Amino acid sequence: MNAIYASGRLAAAGFPPEPRGQRLPIVLQALDGSLAGASHQEIAIALFGRRRVEEGWSHPGNHIRDQVRRAIQRGRYLMGGGYRQSIV
Repeated sequence: MNAIYASGRLAAAGFPPEPRGQRLPIVLQALDGSLAGASHQEIAIALFGRRRVEEGWSHPGNHIRDQVRRAIQRGRYLMGGGYRQSIV
C-alpha cells in the first residue's frame, strides 16, 4: 500500500510472474499449429528450429516429439476449459 500511496502505482515486485507461465507461448503455438493441420514435425520446427529438430527428431528418447505432444495436449486441455482449474 505504501508503494501505491507514494507513486500511485503497484510495485511489480509484488506480483512475480508464474514460473509455469513461461510454457504458455509454446503451448499456444503448438495448439495453433495443430488446429491448422500442421504435422507434429512442422510444429516442432516452428517451436525449436529446423536444425534442432533434424538432429533430435529420430533420437531414441523421443524428447522433441514428446514435448510437442505434451504441448498440444496441454493446449487442448486449456482450450476445453482447463484454464479454469489450474495455471499452465
